[in-house]
Amino acid sequence: PTVYIPTLKEEGRRDAEREWDRIKTSIGRVNSQMIALIERTALPGFESHQTSIEWRKAISRWSKLPEWKECPELLLLRLPNLIAELELFEKELTDWKQIIQNFLERDEEAAQTTDNEDSTSATVRKLQQFKGVGDRLSRHLPWEIGDFRRFASGKQFAAFFGLTPCPYSSGTMRRDQGISKAGRKSLRKMAVECAWLWYRWQKNSHLVKKWEDRLEQKGRIRRTAIVALARQLMVALWRYVVKGETIEGAIINKPIEA
Repeated sequence: PTVYIPTLKEEGRRDAEREWDRIKTSIGRVNSQMIALIERTALPGFESHQTSIEWRKAISRWSKLPEWKECPELLLLRLPNLIAELELFEKELTDWKQIIQNFLERDEEAAQTTDNEDSTSATVRKLQQFKGVGDRLSRHLPWEIGDFRRFASGKQFAAFFGLTPCPYSSGTMRRDQGISKAGRKSLRKMAVECAWLWYRWQKNSHLVKKWEDRLEQKGRIRRTAIVALARQLMVALWRYVVKGETIEGAIINKPIEA
């Protein structure tokens, strides 16, 4: 088998996605630290992540409460440092969003030239059409994977995510023992996220109807069903992008202009 070597431009796009993930992870980490600190006190606190603005407003409110005076002084001194760190990461994310947008616009301009062989911009536009996929996912998939056409089939494409079942056989017994989990974990996570969004926004699609009963259950059945939906959705998206095959029942919000 041949090994696919990405171009420098494709590697650059991957770096863009990984920097995005790094910043988002850092924002989540700082939020979790502050939530954990507040949970050690009698202050109301938050159950979910907040922006730095919301944290400053909350601290302004909490500082007027009698519980504030009961908090350890060094704990309270940590909060401004963490908020300043959160503000820094939020600014980095805003700046990085603009950088990515600039690159998207440059890709779109390059796609208009007759000698352009890069299909990334066209793939982004095709994925953006579907309700629930969104700008982030429609960009992340082609930027991380590269040219969809390098895969010979939709099954090969799904296998790249590590979503392919691993068969087990012993004597007369035949069964699957879970998915292969080949490739990057973050990419597989993105495929599952895409499946959940598809399940939420594409209720009338054939794929959702096929797995709807199991997805409405709980536990292992639900987890297995969403992975199966993710695998079949990746196959369907590959067929749409590469072969132009429609996805039965899918809602298109942003039709590509002729």
